[in-house]
Amino acid sequence: MGYRSNIVLACAFPTEQQVVGYIARQRLVDTEGIWNEHLKNNLKVWTSPLDPKEGITCVVAFVKIDDVKWYSEFKDVKALKKFFWESEKCGGAWIELAVGEDNATSTEAGYDGEVVEADHCYAELREYFYTHAYISTPHDNGGKSPLVKPINDFIKEAKQNEEVRQQGVDNAT
Repeated sequence: MGYRSNIVLACAFPTEQQVVGYIARQRLVDTEGIWNEHLKNNLKVWTSPLDPKEGITCVVAFVKIDDVKWYSEFKDVKALKKFFWESEKCGGAWIELAVGEDNATSTEAGYDGEVVEADHCYAELREYFYTHAYISTPHDNGGKSPLVKPINDFIKEAKQNEEVRQQGVDNAT
């Protein structure tokens, strides 16, 4: 049978465009088929206004995987972790949470210390995702319930938002 865990992996960036760009880059280098196998239909996104007065936001992409054999030497596990960890190299933040069948918990996280906005994103990940006897996600975190969207809906919306912004810039010049 084997030891099984519940897992959450998440990464965050300050803007929609950074998330879309990051995911596009990761899909290009996805030699393991992780996108189609594990993320295409399961990845979710939400935008959290950290400080609306200052215009600081945090856009979070996350996946929750329940009842899985999560061994670090497994090829799929390595590829999934890499998908999220790479965000740190691109000015973002990431977090990995695990709760095993014996209620053993673990948390790993990181962010690009050179990017101030990444620090905000890291703080937001720590706020919305935490682990104890179970994994807390944005849906059940103290009554806070940000608008969570499927990744494909988010990408379409982000591209439309960028087109609208660009048209506004073009019309202003």
